[in-house]
Amino acid sequence: MNNKGFTLIEMVAAIIMILMISTIPFVIVNKQIEESKHNAYLEQIDLYERKAREWVLLNGTKEDNPFTLTLKELVDAKLLEEGKLINPKNKANLVEEGACFFVEYVEDTKTFTYTYSEECVN
Repeated sequence: MNNKGFTLIEMVAAIIMILMISTIPFVIVNKQIEESKHNAYLEQIDLYERKAREWVLLNGTKEDNPFTLTLKELVDAKLLEEGKLINPKNKANLVEEGACFFVEYVEDTKTFTYTYSEECVN
């Protein structure tokens, strides 16, 4: 008798190989998505820092040194739009989360330093 076809073991082996091969693109694409989110996050923070610098140029410093400059204050000054302040990593609203910059005037260099934090305590 001449049987033409595949055995169950051959079919299972073929399915396993197809599944293993199909996971490779998923891992690569997932890694690219995570890198893209991280890069978008860094670009976003860079934009916020530029706006914080602009706020200091327009308003000067606060009484304390260092002082806290919240993203809400940047929104109130119309330097940022509140609806666009979303963390690309976790989709959290950064204004509601209380993100801010710690701004410090360094007397030796006559410059300001800006340190971003997602969790500011006022």
